[in-house]
Amino acid sequence: EAAMDGESLVDEAFLLKVLRDVVNHRILKAKEQEPQDAADEGDLDARLEGLWDLCVDAATADAVISLQGASILAQASASVCYEGRQAEVCIGILANICSHWASAASPPEPANVELISSAALRSIFSEDGLVVLQGLRVACALLCNSSTQRSTPFWNSDLAERYLFVLQSSLRWE
Repeated sequence: EAAMDGESLVDEAFLLKVLRDVVNHRILKAKEQEPQDAADEGDLDARLEGLWDLCVDAATADAVISLQGASILAQASASVCYEGRQAEVCIGILANICSHWASAASPPEPANVELISSAALRSIFSEDGLVVLQGLRVACALLCNSSTQRSTPFWNSDLAERYLFVLQSSLRWE
């Protein structure tokens, strides 16, 4: 019910804590190369996966963006070189966010489109198939949105080759 009147289904304090923990444990600690407590990491992984699911709600997705979530999630993906579960989840959250922009009352901020496009572009060229899939979800959401399709880098010959490679790789050749 709360989502129908533009309110997020999630308390803003939860969103702030998850994003702060991503910065502290995934971006800053990744740069410092410090060992991390496995229990804390598992809890953060679970909360990030929960956030991925929660961003199917437009108000929650908007709240994440308003809290600089695009920048944080893109940096967290970059900190693991767009490989592994962390990158998959972070790019997946961005894909869910972008999926709401087509029906939004106003177009998204160009800086957020550029930031997310850049992260998705790197994801599409990942060696990790699940990360590639999330990057493709972002590209699709941005290309299918009339307010963002012209400002994204997703139509060029290199990407056309990558799209064909992904499609060919998904077929079973016998």
